[in-house]
Amino acid sequence: MKYAKATNYALHTMVYLASIPRGSLVGVRPLAELQGLSSAYLSKILTKLAKDNLIHSSPGAQGGYSLALPPENITFLDIIESVEGKQAILTCQLADVEKEEECVIQKKMEIGEQQLKQYLESVTIAEIVEELDESVISFLAKHQSPERRKAE
Repeated sequence: MKYAKATNYALHTMVYLASIPRGSLVGVRPLAELQGLSSAYLSKILTKLAKDNLIHSSPGAQGGYSLALPPENITFLDIIESVEGKQAILTCQLADVEKEEECVIQKKMEIGEQQLKQYLESVTIAEIVEELDESVISFLAKHQSPERRKAE
């Protein structure tokens, strides 16, 4: 199974935001630079995360992004569903479905999908931050101006 690149960027961004002191803000530019992306592309991803209340967005020259929840309350599943949506991996295309019979293929896929969701729900951003390389944290700290340090 393969997720969209946007999901990969969203997961990384959330880990980076969790690595800075709570209440601090980071602008889109350093978050995009860290991942080799354009700010415009990352902004679209951040909009989805903000819409689902996973991050806060503070507009303006001194604005930026911060987590909306403690990192131990944000799971990989939350982020993936924010970017990818909550649709099933597979929907049945067999003619038998029209006869109100359950699609055998879809039934089997739903079992696997449920197991994957349970695992992704068990992995939190806080868990990943504990394993994060210090150089990433240093990079983000350098890109926080004194005016950005505290979110309202």
